[in-house]
Amino acid sequence: MADWFSGVVSSIAIIVALSGYRLQERQRKFDRELLEKQRKAIVRDACSATDQVVAYFEMSKRILNSMGSPLSFQAFVRIREHLLTLHELLEILSQRVELTDGAMNAAVTARRICGVLLTQLDQLDRKEHREWMDALMTIERLNTAAQLASERSSSVRRYFGLSASTAAQDIEKKYSTLANELDYPADAGAGPRFPDLSTTRY
Repeated sequence: MADWFSGVVSSIAIIVALSGYRLQERQRKFDRELLEKQRKAIVRDACSATDQVVAYFEMSKRILNSMGSPLSFQAFVRIREHLLTLHELLEILSQRVELTDGAMNAAVTARRICGVLLTQLDQLDRKEHREWMDALMTIERLNTAAQLASERSSSVRRYFGLSASTAAQDIEKKYSTLANELDYPADAGAGPRFPDLSTTRY
């Protein structure tokens, strides 16, 4: 009887131990999946911010060629506000431990580009076309940095299975339309062919 009771108790102890182990493993798996989701979200934000800065970089070069039209100034007022937000966001994101080396590199490079853009846009003067050319030449020195930031962002996106930034695509679509209008203005009676800068998001 004593042996039977001891065996039953041992069996119960084994069952409890196995159940506890399964619960611990399930919790560990849940924690790992949650951490991976958080990491992926942070990486996605860093890549999106990087791609948006690169999009603004490319569009700013095109708009600077217009040499101080009123539409250009309206565009740069909006671009500057978005760049200020992206600059602060990239500073925060670049300090997150969840970022991979590639995402960190892209974010830091994009933040540097963002800083140069802000400095140059702040110095533009409505009457001095030379300042526009100087700003364009300064910005164009960052072509290689912008290319590297974009390539690193794309590489990280592929690794994590992330889709392209819709925000960056919207920026390119909006300001490409504006840049085309500045390069080839429509006839006076044809009406504007560009988005309303005062109401659209980017």
